[in-house]
Amino acid sequence: MGTIINGLLAEGNVMVSVISFVLVIVFGIFSYMRTKKINAELANHKRQHAIDIENMKVEFLRYEAYTTISKEIYQNLFSKRIVVYETLLSLKNEIDQLKVDNVEFLEMHEDSDSLLFANAVKKISVASKENYIVISNDLAVLSSDLVKKSNKVFSDTNLEMLKAEMQNDDLNNIIEAENKALQKMFSECYDVYKNWFIQLDKDVSKIRKVLDFSGDFLKNEKTLP
Repeated sequence: MGTIINGLLAEGNVMVSVISFVLVIVFGIFSYMRTKKINAELANHKRQHAIDIENMKVEFLRYEAYTTISKEIYQNLFSKRIVVYETLLSLKNEIDQLKVDNVEFLEMHEDSDSLLFANAVKKISVASKENYIVISNDLAVLSSDLVKKSNKVFSDTNLEMLKAEMQNDDLNNIIEAENKALQKMFSECYDVYKNWFIQLDKDVSKIRKVLDFSGDFLKNEKTLP
């Protein structure tokens, strides 16, 4: 009888140990899942907090702009923006005509006349630098990128031409060195150049919408009793 009781007690101890082990595992899993959930909630809270901070910054900038720029100043800046974009559109038309007059320029590849493309990029860079304050921020970013990349190519080109001159090469060799160096303008600047014109069209479209809205508003205002 004692042997049976001892056996039952031993089995009971084993069961208790197994149950305890299982409970430890379950508790561990539960604790891990809870910690993971808390960490995820904390991460979401941090992200939301960061978003709220950025929104506050935007609202603050809007408030600053509203309180520091008078109606007259804004109207003057907008009028100047219209004049600037008229100039940029004229430049776009000039470059478009250049493409028509020089068929090889249409392809915009490295076998085309590099000097034509380089001159177009230079004209855009000069026009942009003169009007950074009134062009849109998106166009200003593209203009800055275009100026930075094209300046590097122009600098390298001047260096190659100087090397050719120091070797006492004739004029044709110097011109060839220039064209060869300017070929990099396609790979370095074409994407930015293309996006610049796309953004220009977007900006002009926004200006048209503002003018259309203003025109409709003034018409309605005149018809009010």
